[in-house]
Amino acid sequence: MRSSLISAVLAGLFLLSTTVCAGKKLTQTIHIEITSHLGDQQVFQQNDIISFLLSLDKAAYVYVIYQDASRQLTQIVPNKLQPVNFYRAGVFIAVPAENSAFQFIIQPPFGKETLWVFATDNASLVFPGKNRPNGLKLLKADINSIRTQVQQHSKERWGEAHFDLTSQEGR
Repeated sequence: MRSSLISAVLAGLFLLSTTVCAGKKLTQTIHIEITSHLGDQQVFQQNDIISFLLSLDKAAYVYVIYQDASRQLTQIVPNKLQPVNFYRAGVFIAVPAENSAFQFIIQPPFGKETLWVFATDNASLVFPGKNRPNGLKLLKADINSIRTQVQQHSKERWGEAHFDLTSQEGR
C-alpha cells in the first residue's frame, strides 16, 4: 500500500514537472523593442509615411503584422518579396526594409492602429490569408489566434511586442 502511494506521488511529481517544463515554453524569453522613425510619436496624419525600427535581444525569426483601424491584419514580414525573416540580436531592423515594394502611408480608415511583432525560434510559421500584389498577405485570423499559434509552435523561445498609433485625417 505504501509503495503504491509513493509510486502515485512520484508519478504526480513527474507529471507536474513535465507541465512546468511545458509551461516555460509559454514564457516570453525574447525581448523586442519597437519605435517609429519619428520616435515614440503615436499620432500620425493622413499621407504621413511611417517606418518602424525593431531590435531583439536574441536572434529569432520575426513575424510583423499590421492591424489597421478596421482591425484588418496584414502580414508585413515575411512576405513574398522579402521572405527572409531571421534576424540577429542587437541589430536594428527597418520595417519596411529600404528596398521594400511598399510603404506605410497613413490613409483611411483612421483610428487606433497597431504594429504587432512576434519573435520565435520557429522558422516555419504560416498564417492563413491571401497574398496581395505588393507581396504582403491579408490575414484571415485575429491577433489572439496568431499569438496562440506562435506560442504553441515555438520550440523554446518566443516574444511579443506592439506599437500603438493613432491615424487621423490630414492637417
